[in-house]
Amino acid sequence: ASYPISTSCVNEVFSLVHSDVWGPSRIHTRQGFHYFITFIDDFSRTTFVYLLKDRSE
Repeated sequence: ASYPISTSCVNEVFSLVHSDVWGPSRIHTRQGFHYFITFIDDFSRTTFVYLLKDRSE
């Protein structure tokens, strides 16, 4: 999918953070994780990924 170009102007780290939850995956980890959530800092583009066993975590 195509997204419009953002017109927001951020001047510092963590002033705007995007997030997304993905899952459930047909394949899960040995620990039972079926989902993951991502956080992306708009300023630095630093990305954090966390595994989730349930979407409600």
